[in-house]
Amino acid sequence: MKVSVFFVFALAISLSCIAITSASFAKMLECERYGTSGEGYFGPGAYDSWFPKKISLSSKKFKAIPGKKSILFHQNGNFVNNTSDVKIEFKLLPTGVLLKSSPGLAAAARYKCNMKPEEVLAAQASPSTPSTAANGCLDGNLVACDDDFICQKATSARSGSREWETTRTWESYVKEAKRRGLSCGVSEASSQSTTQSSTSSTTSTPSKADKSKAFCKDIGFTAGTEKFGECVLKMMDK
Repeated sequence: MKVSVFFVFALAISLSCIAITSASFAKMLECERYGTSGEGYFGPGAYDSWFPKKISLSSKKFKAIPGKKSILFHQNGNFVNNTSDVKIEFKLLPTGVLLKSSPGLAAAARYKCNMKPEEVLAAQASPSTPSTAANGCLDGNLVACDDDFICQKATSARSGSREWETTRTWESYVKEAKRRGLSCGVSEASSQSTTQSSTSSTTSTPSKADKSKAFCKDIGFTAGTEKFGECVLKMMDK
């Protein structure tokens, strides 16, 4: 059974409270959606209401998971007909990827965020500061973003090693990182050593044997003949 778009309004109101904390300037976890699943479970437009393309979450909400590097918190949502509560789970993985899901919904979403679990926990212990957006770091004003934030958005380690993002969503961050000359931990494949080795081998000084063979050819001996071999040996002895 699909979730009607009309069920979304109450949830939208409750989720809007996620970004509000008792400390008005608590550091925010800014996340942007890059992976989806279960869209067919919802009616038109409803999926984006449950799993918006961008979300801001207060760092104060998260709690550590004993024995795990991930952190999480739960949020209850309601359908407008109040037939049931829906528990929504936000789990931040060590890679900085946020998983938003619910056992009550056959759908989920993956988000790339500007902080990792250890940074969120550190923010909880430090004095509250204005969010990234409050400091002027927005999609349309990347110049105001610090280097760490740009690198976080511009790269991915999903393949096992740090590499530049290739999707259009993160293109502006990659360009900004390269404009600043940031490597962001990406290991650029370089052909410099290979080129130098190739150049060295092709431009190295000819050996004495090569010189002797060239000389014997120049004076008329045919390569591969006995006389040619004797000529080369005599030149090598000099």
